[in-house]
Amino acid sequence: MHPHAEAIYHVLAASDPASLMQWLTTSAAAGMLADISRSARPPGHAGLDRFPSGKAVRHLRKILVADGILPVRDERLAELERWIKEKTGQIGDPAGRRAVRSFATWHHLRRLRGKPARHHITTEQADYVHNEVRAAVTLITWPRDHGTSLAAYTQRDIDDWLAGGPGTCFHARTFVARAAGRGHAGDAGIPRPVRSETLAQLEEDRRWELVRSLLHDDVRAVEDRVAGLLVLLYGQPLARIARLTRDQVTDSADGITLLLGTMPVELPGPLDGLVRQMLARRHGRAAVGRTSDHPWLFPGGAPGHPISTAQLKTRLAAVGIHGRSGRNTALMDLAVKLPPAALARMLGIHISTAGTWAERAGGSHAAYAAQVSRRAFSKF
Repeated sequence: MHPHAEAIYHVLAASDPASLMQWLTTSAAAGMLADISRSARPPGHAGLDRFPSGKAVRHLRKILVADGILPVRDERLAELERWIKEKTGQIGDPAGRRAVRSFATWHHLRRLRGKPARHHITTEQADYVHNEVRAAVTLITWPRDHGTSLAAYTQRDIDDWLAGGPGTCFHARTFVARAAGRGHAGDAGIPRPVRSETLAQLEEDRRWELVRSLLHDDVRAVEDRVAGLLVLLYGQPLARIARLTRDQVTDSADGITLLLGTMPVELPGPLDGLVRQMLARRHGRAAVGRTSDHPWLFPGGAPGHPISTAQLKTRLAAVGIHGRSGRNTALMDLAVKLPPAALARMLGIHISTAGTWAERAGGSHAAYAAQVSRRAFSKF
């Protein structure tokens, strides 16, 4: 074998045999590995990019990165770059294609590429770009069907487009504003979509019922219990929970602390014991290319990667926890008890966000107090 092929062989040989054989016989992995083994050159990201996109090549890349055979790369960003090139390539009008590609490259990709290398983009960030680029493509191709161009659009044209399309049309708002600012569109604009001011929340009794269940029900997986408690007690979003690292946990004689913001949070019992159990587990759930050399508190099914936000959402939904309502309820409760500055330091949220929650909590608390007062007054 070539040295690079031998290194890959040893990585795969350490996998669960049944899972490895199933992966090799039911996916395109065997063909890709054969091509790599025949080549005299070590594999690289560019070489894997030439294979048809699919689960097999994504999983193989994660295996090679996790074991140091390939360097770390922000795969979600790389896939987003390829998708933008393919999506904008579908626009027949050269001027429209340049406008959308410029928007995607200079407004979105430049910002995402400027992130620190250790902070890969999240699924939510990629979805946001997908939505805005799709809406821009839809808008830029609509004028050609109507015998005009984006530069000649009036506000009435934009309103007709919004009225005749789905709610996702509003995702083109930033594209239209940027095009207008550069003289590529008229004075037309897209308003912000109307959002409901009602916050999805849990009933307090239901919240504490779930907390007690997660603290004491040993039948449930410890990962689900800890993730659910971080939502219900500390208002953490699922994307942040999924990417918590072991370095953010400190286990000392005084107890366990978790660093969510700039001020460590001392975890109460028995939550501290559950987190200690997670620290004792090094292997993730990967059956092929399994590695213990990873930084994640919630390792996922792909070697060297954390659990995905989508998978975490599904697992918590199975125990009755929905991230948004649980998080809103926890933040409302904490905002009543803590000043905005302390809330921001403890949870790692922006001070203005903490102030907004304090205002909401103040209004909610005042409304609750008024309701109680009316009930008490009605007895007399």
